[in-house]
Amino acid sequence: MLLLLACTAFNIRGLRESSRANVLFTAIEISGLILVIAAEAMMGDLDAPLWPPPSSDVLPAAALVFFVYLGFEEIANPAEEASDPARNLPRAIFYSIGITTLLYVLVALAVVALADPGELAASTAPLALAIGKAWPGFEGPYRR
Repeated sequence: MLLLLACTAFNIRGLRESSRANVLFTAIEISGLILVIAAEAMMGDLDAPLWPPPSSDVLPAAALVFFVYLGFEEIANPAEEASDPARNLPRAIFYSIGITTLLYVLVALAVVALADPGELAASTAPLALAIGKAWPGFEGPYRR
């Protein structure tokens, strides 16, 4: 309820404050993803998950990734406020899809290189579990 009230207050206050809060929370999320990639980069062997043959779980995972990209249509909503939307909107869409794809692929490779997929599936916090493999004790209360 408090989160809903805080979000409502941001929206009432104005678009600029809402945008700043959105940028802040997105930066926090991206920092967490980069932390996972960095944890694996320090361990080495980022391409190890590419060599074993894919399992039957690949198709359901691909379907899940499809739904991740459905949110990009929301970029078109603020087109009225953009300067030169015919030029800037396609660029924004392609940049955001490219950056997101790169982050998803790197995080997926890093997590699967750090921990066994079965172990990740059984965990309630797979990213914390993966970081804990690289930096023991870092995963906090999410040991499993």
